[in-house]
Amino acid sequence: MIVDDHPVVRQGLALAICREADLEVCGEAEHIEDALRLVEETHADVVVIDLSLDGEDGIELIDYIMSRWSAVKILVYSSYDEETFAGRVLRAGAAGFISKREPVSKVVAAVRQILGGDVCLSPQMTTRLLQRAAVGKALDYNPAETLSNRELQVFEMIGRGMSTV
Repeated sequence: MIVDDHPVVRQGLALAICREADLEVCGEAEHIEDALRLVEETHADVVVIDLSLDGEDGIELIDYIMSRWSAVKILVYSSYDEETFAGRVLRAGAAGFISKREPVSKVVAAVRQILGGDVCLSPQMTTRLLQRAAVGKALDYNPAETLSNRELQVFEMIGRGMSTV
């Protein structure tokens, strides 16, 4: 299943995935409400989710899906910065993060990887997370990591010009 607020992205991913003999797209959603309904109806094995859903929060969607359907595998496919968001989406229950800068063939490979039970991150992010785990703290401190998901969401909205009043 694919959840993205851009029709061309959904359709492009769907075409690429459906070309594969062993994969099938069982649904597409633009909004969180539609995504939840489709997960319930289709019993999707994998949900590919963009974090930015026309004003809605993709991490909240991941949290909700994992609380109701913990067997569903989630792959985040986003233009957001992997360094800032990979840890957050993994903590929410996603099995991977792939940048929208990557070719569609890598998305298909990532879907297969998480279906196989593995976590899918870029090699750089995997190395960074393993180094942090080995040392027990952040090696390259990123202040954004100390923010809660909601605090980061507020900063993003301010950055888009929304008012705090």
